[in-house]
This record gives sequence, C-alpha cells and structure tokens, in this order.
Amino acid sequence: MLRFLLRRLAGSIFVIFVIATASFFLMRLAPGSPFLREDGKAISPEILENMKRHYDMDQPLGVQYIRQMKRIFLHLDFGYAMRKNRSVNELIAEGFPVTLELGCYALLIALSIGIP
Repeated sequence: MLRFLLRRLAGSIFVIFVIATASFFLMRLAPGSPFLREDGKAISPEILENMKRHYDMDQPLGVQYIRQMKRIFLHLDFGYAMRKNRSVNELIAEGFPVTLELGCYALLIALSIGIP
C-alpha cells in the first residue's frame, strides 16, 4: 500500500512538473505582453522596465525557467495572478473547499453506483 501511494505521489509530482513547464513556455510564446493595460493606454517605459525586472522577465529564458521551477517545487509558490491582483496560492486556497466538496459528492455518487 505504501509503495502504491509513493508511486502515485511521484506521478503527481511529474504531472505538476509537466504542466508547469508547458504553461511557462506557452505563456512566453503568447503574443503581446502581460504588462499591457486593459484599457489600451500606454505604460511608460520606466514602469514597464521596472515591472519586467520585478518579475524576472529581463533575464534569459533559461534563468526565468529555473527560478520559476525553484519557486514552485522548493517554496510551493505558484506566483502572482496579475489579472486578479492576488497570489495564485490564495486563489487555490479560496477554491479548495468547493473543490473538496464536489469531490466528496462525486465519490459518494460513484460508490453508491459501484457498490449496490
């Protein structure tokens, strides 16, 4: 049983790694900039440069990737959601109770159907 749980944990870590890597590179390949204003007004070059430096976007792609993976796997810090103006960890924590409740209901339904 312990071996099964360890395999599942290792698989979960691998899946998180693949998803984090894919989302990192897809976000860098997307056209535009994450710092564009929603109302279409221009941001001053000084502010834009400060934002790039603050979010490590002035570094080479490899350095950005290593830093992000360290933040995710060593500190469990998933970053900052600029559109929501909040930490991604806060957003996950906010949605977790509802997700847990839905998961419990799904488990109850599956058990009631599977074990008559």
